[in-house]
Amino acid sequence: MVTWPLTIHLTDALPLGTEQEATVPLFNSWTLWWVADRAAHSFEDFWQAPIFYPSEGSFTFSEPQPLTGLLFFPLWSLFKSPLPVYNLAVLLCLFLNGAFAYRLGRALQFPRFPSLIGGMFVIGLPMTAKLLGVLPLIPLFGMLWAWEGFVRFGRDGSWNMALWAGTGLLVQLFTSQQLALLFSLFVVPAGLVALYQQQFAHRATTKLGSVGLGVLLLTAGYGWYPFHLHQTLEFSRSEELVRLLSAHPHDYLTKPLTAFFPFPSREDLQSDTGGLFPGFGLLILTGIGCVWGIRTSQNPLWVGYFLMSGGIAFILSLGLNVTIGSWHPFHWLREWLPGFHEFRSPFRFGIIVQISLALLSVWGLAAFSRSPHLLRNTALVGILGLACLMENLTTPQPIPFKSSDLTPPWASWSNGQHESQILAHIPFPNGLHVSDFEIEAKRMLAQIIHRKPLVNGYSGYFPPGYDQFQLDMARNFPSVFLLCFLQQKLHVDTLVIDQPWYTTHQSHMTPYTNWFQSPYQDEEVVILTLKNNSKNCKNQE
Repeated sequence: MVTWPLTIHLTDALPLGTEQEATVPLFNSWTLWWVADRAAHSFEDFWQAPIFYPSEGSFTFSEPQPLTGLLFFPLWSLFKSPLPVYNLAVLLCLFLNGAFAYRLGRALQFPRFPSLIGGMFVIGLPMTAKLLGVLPLIPLFGMLWAWEGFVRFGRDGSWNMALWAGTGLLVQLFTSQQLALLFSLFVVPAGLVALYQQQFAHRATTKLGSVGLGVLLLTAGYGWYPFHLHQTLEFSRSEELVRLLSAHPHDYLTKPLTAFFPFPSREDLQSDTGGLFPGFGLLILTGIGCVWGIRTSQNPLWVGYFLMSGGIAFILSLGLNVTIGSWHPFHWLREWLPGFHEFRSPFRFGIIVQISLALLSVWGLAAFSRSPHLLRNTALVGILGLACLMENLTTPQPIPFKSSDLTPPWASWSNGQHESQILAHIPFPNGLHVSDFEIEAKRMLAQIIHRKPLVNGYSGYFPPGYDQFQLDMARNFPSVFLLCFLQQKLHVDTLVIDQPWYTTHQSHMTPYTNWFQSPYQDEEVVILTLKNNSKNCKNQE
């Protein structure tokens, strides 16, 4: 429902969701490889990824996803292509989302069948369909895991459940820093609800507080280097960009582009923030669930918690497009809470909105399952659940790739060159939109084979000054200045030049033939090694 027909294209396609290009899924495939590669070396130089050479800490510039990469570490020895590894990661994350939603439903004392339907709701969230091409936004199971721990701790106050909740928080951090940041706003209220159920007993407070402190210390230890580096580099998202990626109320009245039933209408093709409508069925069941849950269920506090969480997440998803009186909630987050000044897409709080609605809707299903007639009640719950799932049915179309697109012969040749090489790919992208970087993401995947550092790259952030350097390379290469900069400042000794560009720029390259040797050429690329031209470069200083 969410990924079909991906399961029959595990080795030759990638899921895009509503992405218009393959840049992000290709990049995240490379991320999984780098984590696996570092795991094989005891995580030595984990943050020093071989892109944007010689920039420091380049793996901190995007989501590192260490747990997701570690889970699939063994698969890299089974497949030559990164595609099946990435696709299996997507499918496993979706399965775990459903499994932990089911567990949470059981922790909330729902019957098995409504809990199972609730797990399917979470797998098929419209936000998941919309963001299917962004792997770090797929693993929601850490949040569900933590919530289950808090719910069960509220009942028994045990160390096991306190540790279970803490483990869920860490799992969310190590699968998606972005989702962990969003979820952090809802963790303390969940803990307070659990402690209220325990009447704030000293032992319960000590247990949950100790686990919370441990989670904070582990998070600080893991995040200290990236946080310090980003502070040093003054990384931040501009208010203009954050406002652009803040939702509008009408975005909650449109469906994702891949929605099968276009009612309400699908989001605009150029929209980044649309497609947030959760479905009529989910909304109706949520309303029923709230009334029934508060009046008659054994967990009215948790009904209130998820209702409050969904409402707060809705307001925050509007980002810089909303004010309450003279107060700007998201602006306040950017000013006062670490991490939010780097968060660029407030509309993604819609994930919390839709999870909350999915969970509240299970209270609605549970209300219908109270009938003493088991068969009739099961059929009714099944029909209602199926109707909600069908309403949010999506038709994603994975983008196909040939294996040779990502495993080019020149990469194997370069791997066989035992001397140290620093590579620069020519041409550089002549633009800064994500679509311009699809070629760079493919080049990064070739690195899986040749394992040489690149001065090129793609990530959530770019090193200071890189965008100007990139555009200069795209528009003015070759020139003596740029050749000298590559050689003297970036230590590049090898250029991998796309054949179409090389063919059409022969006249531009001819004046610099004394700079190069050509050890390799095929239908895709020409590889040139740079000779030492320190004398010519000295004249440029």
